[in-house]
Amino acid sequence: MSDETKQLKVIITIQGTKVSVGIQQTGCDPVFFKKEGTLGDILAAIPEYFLAAGQKWETSPRYPKTEVPAPPPAASAATSVNRPAAAAAPAKAKIQTPMF
Repeated sequence: MSDETKQLKVIITIQGTKVSVGIQQTGCDPVFFKKEGTLGDILAAIPEYFLAAGQKWETSPRYPKTEVPAPPPAASAATSVNRPAAAAAPAKAKIQTPMF
């Protein structure tokens, strides 16, 4: 990929004094940095973040693909249904017949 087709994106999120910076290059996974300080402090650190991101992308531009295990084989319908146990019916009270 030529330098002309590469794009860099920088996203800065500020919450109080906590700042997150995300940098992404076309064809590469984003790299994130966290720092506390003012916007001026963060903007001064951007060149350093570009260098660090570039070094990471040279060795591993993408995170490894996740190997998803195959789903277990389908069980028979009789064993695959999980139903809550039915509440036991209350025992009927015995009616006592009067003796007198």
